[in-house]
Amino acid sequence: SLQCLKRKHDVMATPPSPTDGDYQEVTAEMRAAHAQAFDTACSKLDEEIQKIACDGKVLILLKGARNEFDAWDDGMIDGPMPAMATLEGLRSELRYVLLGKDEWKETPNYAAQVHRIFDSHLGGGTSMSYKLFALFGKGLGSARTALRSASHERALCVLVSLTKAMVDNDDWYCDTDAPEQAAKIVRELGTLWSSVLATAVSESRNLELLLAWLTSTRKQWEVDASDHLGVKMTFAFSAKPPITPTKAKSTKRAAEAELQPSPAKKPKSPMASTAASVDT
Repeated sequence: SLQCLKRKHDVMATPPSPTDGDYQEVTAEMRAAHAQAFDTACSKLDEEIQKIACDGKVLILLKGARNEFDAWDDGMIDGPMPAMATLEGLRSELRYVLLGKDEWKETPNYAAQVHRIFDSHLGGGTSMSYKLFALFGKGLGSARTALRSASHERALCVLVSLTKAMVDNDDWYCDTDAPEQAAKIVRELGTLWSSVLATAVSESRNLELLLAWLTSTRKQWEVDASDHLGVKMTFAFSAKPPITPTKAKSTKRAAEAELQPSPAKKPKSPMASTAASVDT
């Protein structure tokens, strides 16, 4: 829906001072114009999205469109004032995936479970990360079970729900004293994604937006999260289907075939040559 496309910014940074070299005065009229442009583009994008999902499918939003002007005005991003929002610009930011409606209904909501851990956690220090690791471990187990039973759509739904919960809530690596455990979960998650994506490729599914989202997630975890933890996290996944090995020809047989003389060409009979000359 329109509301889920918009991102609210809870953290308000100190606005630039008029003495700063990059200071640009923002008037109420400018804010209103940018807000109107964003709302208009967002409404059009929402109309497009409503037409994408077909029967038996549900559209899962992986990454919504952000009001770049609001983020800049709040001091969350640097640089010159962003241009007015456009439909094309918001569309390029959007990331989503189409999943089976019935399978998605049966998929655990890992984001909601993460929030419940936050709400019920009474301990201090890094103890909450262990609860999150246990939750993520259950999600990995559910994906493995689905793959073993050839329920590939269910496995895909589980991985989308689990990965999105891990992307949207970074406390599991920002506040832990077990970086190796965090790295292990990410490594196993990448392996499962490779298995699921290989099946999706063989089914000729459009994975462009899903892969773009996973690629940005890999950058976040392998660079930012790894630097924070001091341990290299590897989120390696591949969308290539497995290659079926072919039986190699025996070296001995190949050598014998090369030495085998080719059959001599049978010469034409004299009668055939004479007949040909008579015909001409």
